[in-house]
Amino acid sequence: MLVRPLRPEDVGPTLDIAVARFRELRRLRRALADRPVVEQAKTCLMTRDGLSEPDAFGWLRRRAMERRVRIDDVARSVVESA
Repeated sequence: MLVRPLRPEDVGPTLDIAVARFRELRRLRRALADRPVVEQAKTCLMTRDGLSEPDAFGWLRRRAMERRVRIDDVARSVVESA
């Protein structure tokens, strides 16, 4: 890919885009890393409470929103209490 020289007025917007892409990549990597514990928590809820997979995920999501925490934190507490 060829990159043209940046004009001074383009530096700020270019950096804003780069930072936004970095943050999105970091968010996606964290979501991918958290996936196994969320899956494990869904399995616990399905076994313990007889929930379907969509219902178990909905339960985790609602609990995370109610407590204003990340879904992986709720998932860890479910797995630890099982």
